[in-house]
Amino acid sequence: MTTETQNPPTGDKPKGRKPDYQLYAVSNDGDDAHWISLTGLWPTKNGHGWTGVLPDHISIVPGTRLVISPVDAS
Repeated sequence: MTTETQNPPTGDKPKGRKPDYQLYAVSNDGDDAHWISLTGLWPTKNGHGWTGVLPDHISIVPGTRLVISPVDAS
């Protein structure tokens, strides 16, 4: 598994708070999987969803899997 990380875009995270989840774009499968970190996800103010902002330079190719994973609390 290859993972690339991107800095979160400005304005998408509450000050001093780490995201609860991370959104990834994953191409290929198994040992050939290529994971790209797209953005952190934080709970919305009403608590019924998640919010994050994709960086301007990101394009998602049709057929790319999107994976949401909890952020490790360590």
